[in-house]
Amino acid sequence: MTAITLSQPAEAEPSGRGGIRRAGVTGESMADEVKDHGKDWSFKTLAPELIHRNLLVLYSNDFVKADSLELIKDVKAAGGTTIAEKYVVTDHSWSDHRIALESLVINWLETLPGPP
Repeated sequence: MTAITLSQPAEAEPSGRGGIRRAGVTGESMADEVKDHGKDWSFKTLAPELIHRNLLVLYSNDFVKADSLELIKDVKAAGGTTIAEKYVVTDHSWSDHRIALESLVINWLETLPGPP
């Protein structure tokens, strides 16, 4: 069984529909993989690998809000201190806050250190 790490690049190919399709992957195989590795890929398990990375977690009032909060909590609990977070009352696609989203990302990027 091969473990997937955060540094492992994805092997992908164009889907022909404007997206990316992973070679040899089906919906069923993805569901099986999540079932088999879900605990290995949880935020709690991956948090120690994220503690030395600059993270920006932007979240809204949507179906992944709880996951965003879990990620923030788990990274901080693992010792992460370079995590910026912002909650905005909007929908999943930030449809009425697109300029705010852009500004949050640009302002965060400007705080990152330059090349060594």
